[in-house]
Amino acid sequence: MANANADPLKADASLYHTVIIHMVSQIVSGGDLEWFAEVRFNCVDMPRFMREGLHWTTRNIEADQSWWRINPDDFRWKFSRYWITRQHPDKPARYSRWRGQVLVQCNSVAALSAFRLHTLRRHHIVYADVRSSLDNEVFSYRRSKPDININCIDDSDRFDLWWLWPMETGVRPESLGCRAWRKLVCLLGWGYTASRELFRRLRHLPLLLVYLAILYALCTTYIYPLLCWVEGWDTGFAAVLE
Repeated sequence: MANANADPLKADASLYHTVIIHMVSQIVSGGDLEWFAEVRFNCVDMPRFMREGLHWTTRNIEADQSWWRINPDDFRWKFSRYWITRQHPDKPARYSRWRGQVLVQCNSVAALSAFRLHTLRRHHIVYADVRSSLDNEVFSYRRSKPDININCIDDSDRFDLWWLWPMETGVRPESLGCRAWRKLVCLLGWGYTASRELFRRLRHLPLLLVYLAILYALCTTYIYPLLCWVEGWDTGFAAVLE
C-alpha cells in the first residue's frame, strides 16, 4: 500500500522532470549584461504543468533559504545569490509537486543586493530545457536558434513559453499570492491553450467562410431570382389553365 505521507517528488521518480531556464537582462551601457539568472524546477506530472502553467511567485520562496557567495576568478560573473522555492512552502514537502532553485549572478555586490525576483519576466528567457529522470531531453527552446526548438512532451508547438511564466499580467508577482488570483491565472492559461488548440483545428475556417460567402452571393444573384421567375411562371400558367 502506498504511503499517504510519501514525498511525491521521491515516490514518482519515474515521472520526475527537471526544468532549466536561463534568463538575461537587457544590454546596459557598454554592451554588457547587468545580470544572469538560472531557474530550475524539479517536478512531476510535466504534461499537466505544460497545460496549466508552472507558475510561481515570490511567495513560493522558502523562508530563510537564500544565500550568496563569491565565485572563483575564472567565472564570467563574480557574485551569485540563491533562493530555494517550493509549490507550498508553508506545508510539509509531501504537498508540493515541484521544488526549485533560483540563481542570479552579477558582477557587483550592489547589483546583487538590489536585485528582486519580481524583476524576472518572460521576455528575459533565452533558453529553456526539460529533461526526464533518465536525463533525456524532452523539451528544448533556444531563442537565438528557433530551428532546433522541439517539444516531445505533447508534440505541440508551445514555444511561446506562457506555461513557464503564465503570471505575467502586468501585476507584480507578490500580489498574485492569494488562492483566488492563482486560480484566475491558471484559468487564463488554460483558456489561452484551449484557444490555440481551437484555432489550430479550425485553421481552414477562413477558407470555409470564403466558400460560404461565394455560395451566398451565387444564391442571391442567380438562384433566388431564378426561383422567383419559376414561381411567377407557374402562377401565370395556372391562371391560363383556369
